[in-house]
Amino acid sequence: MNTKVGRNDLCPCGSGKKYKFCHGQPGNVAPLETAPSVVWQAGAAVADDFVADDDWLDDELPYADDLLFGLGSALLAEPTTPLAKARRKVDEAYMVTGNKRRRLAHEALEIDPDCPDAYIALADDPKLSVDDTVAYFDQALAADARLRSGAAQSDDFVSRYIANDWTNFNEATIGRAGVIWLAGRREEAIAQLVEALRVVPATHDGIRLALLNWYLLTEPEQPGRALALLRGHPGGACPWVWARALAYFADGG
Repeated sequence: MNTKVGRNDLCPCGSGKKYKFCHGQPGNVAPLETAPSVVWQAGAAVADDFVADDDWLDDELPYADDLLFGLGSALLAEPTTPLAKARRKVDEAYMVTGNKRRRLAHEALEIDPDCPDAYIALADDPKLSVDDTVAYFDQALAADARLRSGAAQSDDFVSRYIANDWTNFNEATIGRAGVIWLAGRREEAIAQLVEALRVVPATHDGIRLALLNWYLLTEPEQPGRALALLRGHPGGACPWVWARALAYFADGG
């Protein structure tokens, strides 16, 4: 199998999703090109399908249409900003493994220290300890917060896109919590996802689905927290709506 795939390419598994939302997403399923790291093991322990289809763009990025139609061919041009150049370097990192990936991720951070994607790439290393993996996810979350805070000060298309893009936040949050869950610190992992939903209630369904799974695993006979979560978030994409229907059915309708 050809593993030279960029994060924005279609996933080679045939799912029809972008690689970064399928086998390229920390906290989802085992990667196509590497042995499972703690990140991927955590993802397997959480759920098989965190990411809904691309409909999340409509809710999460209210300026997506402005961005796509307003910028047009500029999106296809060579990157010019430090962030865009750093993200291009991260794309290159995901095409390789081991020391080459780590080197390219560090090169991305030299270009832009506030590139969350680079920290997420560094967290996906099978040689890292749990504490080191969590530390990289913490750096990714901090960089993401700085990035969106700075973008919120401007009103151009790209800045509005960045300010309303929670992709890195969700990846790092699920990855960090998943690693903690695998380490046996289950309530701590659950608390992190609960806090993430409190801070960003509009975040897409990946975090809610992870939290739902963990509630059901820890309380299979008394799913009170799971039902409360489902009732508190009536909307969502197809996986979330389907989970709500099953839960209500199991609870007697």
